[in-house]
Amino acid sequence: MSIIVLLSDSTHHSRELAQQITSLTGYARHTQKDILEAVVAKTNRPLEDFAKCLQPASFPWHKMLFRQRNRDRLLLEEELADLICRNDFTYEGMLGFPLFQNISHALRIRLIKGKQAIKAADTAAAQQNVRQVRKWAADIYGIDLDDASLFDLTLNLDHMTIMECAELVQATLQQQRFKAMTYSLQTTRNLALSCRVRRIVVDRLPDAQVRSHNGTVFLFARAIRKNRNNMAMEIKNTVQHLEGVRHVEIYGEKKSFDAASCGQ
Repeated sequence: MSIIVLLSDSTHHSRELAQQITSLTGYARHTQKDILEAVVAKTNRPLEDFAKCLQPASFPWHKMLFRQRNRDRLLLEEELADLICRNDFTYEGMLGFPLFQNISHALRIRLIKGKQAIKAADTAAAQQNVRQVRKWAADIYGIDLDDASLFDLTLNLDHMTIMECAELVQATLQQQRFKAMTYSLQTTRNLALSCRVRRIVVDRLPDAQVRSHNGTVFLFARAIRKNRNNMAMEIKNTVQHLEGVRHVEIYGEKKSFDAASCGQ
């Protein structure tokens, strides 16, 4: 069981590669758009509402607008985290990319193509979209998509065909490190629980950091320190009733949270 994550400046190329990989491996294929549509179906809200939270801000966001977009993004990430627990699929999109950084059986791939070889189909509008995705990734996740350390494999379409790339991916999946083990499967469940908790508490604690480990939830937020016991107890009562939660620890000090917490 493995997960394949594809990032490319060209949705056309990532789609072609994903289709070839799924043909060779029998994996399911999922995209960022699939995640949006799944959440739209669950919430009965317009697709445009969620699409907005994936766009970079061209001006400083109003506080209320930022909170709404943050809330919507966490809904999307929760849906993606639930998908991650299933394994054996390809995923195309920037949404939730940091989630895959913690999963050892996730093969993260950067698909590139030299600027001189870009097809006419890559219009000015497409190039504008590339810039927006890069800016959004930097603004929300603090990620530079040119950072090679974020990826396990970089494939250059100037030197390889789509089929050759797919065959290389298939061969790479045979390595032991990309096979799901007991620990890495537990990691996906930890991530799913952490995403669910972040979504639940985001209105009260917009800056909350959450880690989970085998049913124990560790939560840090600066507001906890200011409000002391009352807010901590309210948040704890809310979180401990979630499915899969066995114990909750709340921290108002980042140093204490980092020292005590574990998991994802």
